[in-house]
Amino acid sequence: MDDAFRLRINHANVAGGRLVDPASPTGYDPADRTDVFADALAAGRPHILTVSELDAGRGSRQLERLADRSLGSGAHREMQPWSDSHIPGVRNLGVGIASVFPLLDVERLRLPDPPFEALHWRTGERFPWHAKGMVVARCETPAGDVHIVAGQVHPVHMARTRDGVEYSYNEGAGREFGRSTAAFLSERLAERGIERAVIVGDLNMPDPRAFFTRVGDTALVDVFGPGTPSATTPDGRSIDRAFVTEDLRPAGHRVVPLDGADHFPVFFEVEVPRRPAAAPKGRALGLGDTPAMTPERLTEGRAHPPAPRPPAARPATAPRRLGG
Repeated sequence: MDDAFRLRINHANVAGGRLVDPASPTGYDPADRTDVFADALAAGRPHILTVSELDAGRGSRQLERLADRSLGSGAHREMQPWSDSHIPGVRNLGVGIASVFPLLDVERLRLPDPPFEALHWRTGERFPWHAKGMVVARCETPAGDVHIVAGQVHPVHMARTRDGVEYSYNEGAGREFGRSTAAFLSERLAERGIERAVIVGDLNMPDPRAFFTRVGDTALVDVFGPGTPSATTPDGRSIDRAFVTEDLRPAGHRVVPLDGADHFPVFFEVEVPRRPAAAPKGRALGLGDTPAMTPERLTEGRAHPPAPRPPAARPATAPRRLGG
């Protein structure tokens, strides 16, 4: 793309800085391993860092620690807590954005909870839906404004019916809830008149392309490209994803396996055409179910050579449905 700025975005679900411990009743080692995640994320040399399942309790410096390692001590930071935590040693989980560029007009968007009663997939006990949502921020890049929409979608796969049927975004009540979530997000983002956006996070859907397909009259493009997407978890799911409006262009991605983590960091690159920051407003945002525009095939590792894997004390295996 001619005269474009290449924007680097690194994302990770950091599980409050905890690694997996299959022998633990909670599934996690209680030791704080934030530095392991920080080293892995810094290897992607990002301009923007987005984090889900961030330790967002009062007094937490986790976002600061992650940002300082990747972006330097002068980074702009925004953090929003969302829910009580299921992870030992972490009282509240949330979403964070850090950037070397200014973050303006920050907004908190809580997503609706699933409307159906649920039981925990394994224990059969009542499963309380923890609040999930997005943080929206206008980022002043050298090529003009780009909105970053970062967060986490409800993990319906963690729940089942009283009859033992597991919920899924692929079918039934789970699929209908996925559609209503997309419609809700569409309405809220439409109010902002956003034109150029990156939607990134732990989307918790087996096939996010079925929901994240359009922005108004513009297609959303999967930064992973067409074909079978790369796994972003040790158990083979591809749920840590990014989508961009078609006036931006994916320029590469890389998934970084991290021993002991239940989600792997993902590095995205996006080409942003240069234009004045005060762009004319014209289109409203709306996510629908129209098939997405197919971008050219991307090659993993195109953005950077492979980074060394940070040492960790735990094996790469993780129990099924350990987290969202």
